[in-house]
Amino acid sequence: MKHFVLFFSILLIPFLSFSQKDSTKKIQSIVMFSPSFGYQFAFGKHADFFTNNSRAAMNISYKFPSNITVGVEAAFMFGAEVKDLSLLGDMTNSNGFILGKNLTVEQPSLEGRGGHINLEFGKIFTLSKKDPNSGIHLKGGLGYMFYSAYASTDFLNIPQLNNNYLNGYDRAMGGFSFSQFVGYTFFGSGRLLNFSVGVENIFAFTSSLRTWDFKENQSIENLKETKWMVGPKLYFTIPLYIKNKSYFTENYFYN
Repeated sequence: MKHFVLFFSILLIPFLSFSQKDSTKKIQSIVMFSPSFGYQFAFGKHADFFTNNSRAAMNISYKFPSNITVGVEAAFMFGAEVKDLSLLGDMTNSNGFILGKNLTVEQPSLEGRGGHINLEFGKIFTLSKKDPNSGIHLKGGLGYMFYSAYASTDFLNIPQLNNNYLNGYDRAMGGFSFSQFVGYTFFGSGRLLNFSVGVENIFAFTSSLRTWDFKENQSIENLKETKWMVGPKLYFTIPLYIKNKSYFTENYFYN
């Protein structure tokens, strides 16, 4: 996280000469490029199989002069532990170990990973006339989520967990999602500090992306599961301000 903040701070330096010091003093249209980090707590049926996970995303949004925002976000979810390795069925012994290629005893390593694509709509509610572009930011989103167990292990030593075979055990699920974000968006007059921070809530109504469960030896085509994730989220924003001129052309400049 510290390295990421430092990297983007350095990245912003070349843009400062294109800025206007009073750009946050009047309400404006803004294109926002916002990498984000989050931590998601797992609830419901999803929490029976996976622990909490981290989330890294890239968001591109547009803020109208009315402070209405629209945007799209693509996210990668990672770092969740698989709670019960028994989903691997007879591949593991009673202690959770697996016999490797050279008859070595191996500890299988499974991680919950997923992706999320989201179309967002929201509004910034200004708290101060001196800073009309910043304020409480409420957003709702519609999208698609997929999630599965991923074998982060050496396939040479444990060929049983290669991707082709793991497909019968990985509980891959995908489906329609909707989300809500409640937070605060800030555009600094100092031209460097621009961010959003808040809490995001996501529900995904997923169905199995596999046809057969090797462990249970049965069809899972009709398996459905609701995934529920809640957690804090922090955006670092690179804003591109748009200033309309009287002759209906646009002048773009960075802040």
